[in-house]
Amino acid sequence: MRLQLSLFLGLFLGCATAKVPAAPTEALELRLPDLQGQSVDLAAARGKVVLVDFWATWCKPCEASFPFYAELLERHQKRGFELWAVSVDVDDQAVQAFLQTHPVPFRILRDPEGKVPERLDLRTMPTAFLVGRDGRVRLVHAGFVDDDRMTLDAAIVAALAEPAVATSTTSSP
Repeated sequence: MRLQLSLFLGLFLGCATAKVPAAPTEALELRLPDLQGQSVDLAAARGKVVLVDFWATWCKPCEASFPFYAELLERHQKRGFELWAVSVDVDDQAVQAFLQTHPVPFRILRDPEGKVPERLDLRTMPTAFLVGRDGRVRLVHAGFVDDDRMTLDAAIVAALAEPAVATSTTSSP
């Protein structure tokens, strides 16, 4: 409970800054359950560009970002773009109630203990990681205001323009 309270206070009070947890060349490791309890692993999305957004139901900028994220998904999905939103809410019912009034077309994952934000030392909600086709972080973006739309869209377009990941095969001489 203490960890959850400190995570909440840290994210709530730290709405303007974030420690960048990964250089733009590092891979983001992520394995979390979706709303149905199925484990989802970011490594399985190699070859796609994925925006991974950490959010909470009490976060107004998070709520404001969701319609824009739905637009991004609609605009870029056919080119290999996915959007995953990771809820750090402790209460599953709060997440379900939020999604009833704010339906989304993208994948929702759960981290009610806040383990991933703690590991990444996130201090802002929302914080989004743009992961390239090779699994490496291309952009870490903290917060959300309307002016962020062009930055995020341009970064996604650039990541989608990168060549697809080649699968390595081992051959013997």
